[in-house]
Amino acid sequence: MGIINVTPDSFYAGSRCDEESRLLRRMQQIVRDGATIVDIGGCSTRPNGSVVSEQEEWSRLDWALAAIRRSYPDIIISLDTFRPAIAQRAIEQYGIHLINDVSGGNEQMYRLAASKHTPYILTYTHDIESDTPMTIMSDMIDFFERRLDQLHQMGVSDVIIDPGFGFGKTTQQNWIILSHMSDLLLLDTPILVGISRKSMIYKTLNTEPEHALAGTIAATMAALQQGATIIRAHDIQETQQTIQIYRQTLC
Repeated sequence: MGIINVTPDSFYAGSRCDEESRLLRRMQQIVRDGATIVDIGGCSTRPNGSVVSEQEEWSRLDWALAAIRRSYPDIIISLDTFRPAIAQRAIEQYGIHLINDVSGGNEQMYRLAASKHTPYILTYTHDIESDTPMTIMSDMIDFFERRLDQLHQMGVSDVIIDPGFGFGKTTQQNWIILSHMSDLLLLDTPILVGISRKSMIYKTLNTEPEHALAGTIAATMAALQQGATIIRAHDIQETQQTIQIYRQTLC
């Protein structure tokens, strides 16, 4: 899953696209390097970031989704939003394929996903108070079990879970989750991992996002070994190479 942000303040500048020519160059790179999904967001969810209005979020997404649809009509589009109204407009006008909701969702969003038969990405964003692996993973599994049951009862049949690296978690807690993520396999649900150049990596390495590629690749390998199904990434070519090497270890 390749990342595109039509925002001026996403934490990694390399994913920002503020005009059509830059967006299409980024799309060309993402598709050429082998991503099968593009995840686009118009409202930054970085720590301490400002939340823009619904009108501003849509104005950023509208032109970008139109450009992607014109040039790449067959690409799978994931929409990174926590607003049901934004998701509904994107589904109805541009036929997006996935709702990537980093908020953990609510009944309005769940009803939308059910009515539009749109797969939903459920993210664990609760604040964690414990640093004990057993407690952290038990709480996460409990959350996912309850929300998955709710989603299924409301008619959402296709759900992907996301541990929510970086959301409401300390650096140590993020690493604990990554190290024990295979516990989530008992839920029998695809797992999306978004760790690309995040603070758990660059703070550990005492560097900045721009210099966190090697650390990201190492963490991506760990995620694959722990059962990740989808990797949300800034650097598609390097991530594809990591996946290829990982598959060789399964022989």
